[in-house]
Amino acid sequence: MSVKAFEPHDFEQAVAFALRVEMSRQGISQRTLATRSGVSRSRVMRILAEEGQTAPMTVTVLEALCRALGISMMRILADAENMLATGRA
Repeated sequence: MSVKAFEPHDFEQAVAFALRVEMSRQGISQRTLATRSGVSRSRVMRILAEEGQTAPMTVTVLEALCRALGISMMRILADAENMLATGRA
């Protein structure tokens, strides 16, 4: 896999989008994700916000969210990279 350079904010937005897609696929709400991951609901809401002020995501928080979704962090990162590379994010 080749590594492409993306703007940090764009990549964070793509990661949040990839998480939202996975949540939608599984039918999981932000509230459920927060409960399962141990990340506060308000933080989950800020991380996943589609517009406005978003919260930055640490690796620890991303890992907790991915674990709560039952997927690997590498998959979400790869999905985000693919979305940016193809212009889908």
